[in-house]
Amino acid sequence: MTLWKKDKAALDSIARFTIGKDAEMDQYLAKYDVLGSLAHITGL
Repeated sequence: MTLWKKDKAALDSIARFTIGKDAEMDQYLAKYDVLGSLAHITGL
């Protein structure tokens, strides 16, 4: 279930087009996001 889901079901084709592989990419990039945040904190 998505955060923006309301009472109406979204079309699967629209979700595939707009979301694509975002969840997979988020998993892949999470490590680098954390490292970047830590670098920023260290610089402050």
